[in-house]
Amino acid sequence: RRATSHEFHPVDRQGTGGRDGHAAFENGTDGFTHGELIWSYRDAWRLASDPARPERGTTWFSGGSAPGLSYAPHLDGGLNTPWLYNVPVAARLVFDHRYDLEQYDAGYAWDLAFVEAWTGSGWQQLQPLIPYPHLLAYKVSVIPSLTPGWSGNSGGWRTESIDLSALAGATTVIRFRMATDTFVGREGWYVDDVRLV
Repeated sequence: RRATSHEFHPVDRQGTGGRDGHAAFENGTDGFTHGELIWSYRDAWRLASDPARPERGTTWFSGGSAPGLSYAPHLDGGLNTPWLYNVPVAARLVFDHRYDLEQYDAGYAWDLAFVEAWTGSGWQQLQPLIPYPHLLAYKVSVIPSLTPGWSGNSGGWRTESIDLSALAGATTVIRFRMATDTFVGREGWYVDDVRLV
């Protein structure tokens, strides 16, 4: 199946990319979808601007219902790319993000964000080139303790890169997942400028 001009898919390695392979969300969802992942948990993903960096324009955001409000407890929502067909050899997922999530300490998290991919039989966590800085302190939703991810405060916008070589030739969906426990909330997770290179 060929992707249309409205879908997000890997750029041709010989081409310049352009809109294909780059989702900036200025004109809507770019085909991304979202939803809760477990029946008793909620999904907080929506299009929003970052009040700390409004010049970034529209981003995806999982967090409080309005700027300055903390996110709710019991979140486990996924932000999904459109289907990606025949992932190129040596492809990388690159994206910008900012997060403020409840951490236990510098190494452990109460609330966690991470990226995963559909393998055809289940979801597999993807590892960024700069390793995740936190481990989940206790099980949240169905996510086991000691799962690695981002938590605490990112200190502003940063760019992440994830090697997709293990998915070469596959058909997959990439999912940005944020889960929170039953207590304290913070601001949340902004994701923007998702691209495949």
